[in-house]
Amino acid sequence: MERLVYTNANGQSITIGPTAPFILQNLKGVGDLSFEIQTDKAPYQDGLTYLDSVADKRDISFQIALLADNQNDIYEYKRMLSSIFNPKLKKGTLRYINSHIEKEIEVYLEAGPRFPIGDGNKSFGFQNVLINMVAVEPFWLDIFKTTELLAAIIPRFRFQLNILPEGIEFGSYSSGIVDIENVGDVATPVKIEFFGPVVDPRITNETTGQFIELITPLLEGEKMTITTAFGNKRAEITKVDGTIQNAFQYINLNSTFFQLERGTNTIRFTASAGSEDAEITITYRNRYVGI
Repeated sequence: MERLVYTNANGQSITIGPTAPFILQNLKGVGDLSFEIQTDKAPYQDGLTYLDSVADKRDISFQIALLADNQNDIYEYKRMLSSIFNPKLKKGTLRYINSHIEKEIEVYLEAGPRFPIGDGNKSFGFQNVLINMVAVEPFWLDIFKTTELLAAIIPRFRFQLNILPEGIEFGSYSSGIVDIENVGDVATPVKIEFFGPVVDPRITNETTGQFIELITPLLEGEKMTITTAFGNKRAEITKVDGTIQNAFQYINLNSTFFQLERGTNTIRFTASAGSEDAEITITYRNRYVGI
């Protein structure tokens, strides 16, 4: 059975599903998504040259059959819905759940809940409710983020510890290369974290040839964070004392804020010095055209 869980920016949540008091009806927009075809045309060219297909925003709408034993509860539930589905709170999260999948998407409300009147919309113990929202980032996301470790010391022992005559391996160093599988429908941005000490760290997507390189040393206890999301690109250094500073000036100008392409991405870590001591993680969420 289908369920929706909406959470607003204040952390207030509501579940709409198959049971009272909030019964989900007429859900639209979770699967279909419009794309705009980008083209170019040269002088005297017959036809057009295809460039790309770009996703439009996603419009999501649904109805809630609001059921209660009395009119007082109806009014209380209406007040609750108006408080939670409040457009002034701006961005919220809509989670879709059925017996097979669970995904979520960030949304904005086009208006507050509508409570239509007239035949079929309102009666004793019943109120029809209309909700309309827009996802400006139109792709559905995995609920949980995936983090891949590129370079770090991996522990090899547990307590209680018995040391054998031939010795024991306390840890091993990861290879600095990993295959990341993007099982989503489209490319997805990443968050890369470099933990010092390391000098001039570089992350290369061997699948595409794109790389991100920092021309700076990171001291022990410092962290560099890079995010590659369109419209939200960031490069920041967190100092040992916890202060955060902009770090775009340390990025090699030939770098590309790459995304993970659909399928297998071979990611390699290198550095001028300190690669054996560094820890690098890549975090991402798969993105889906529809569910």
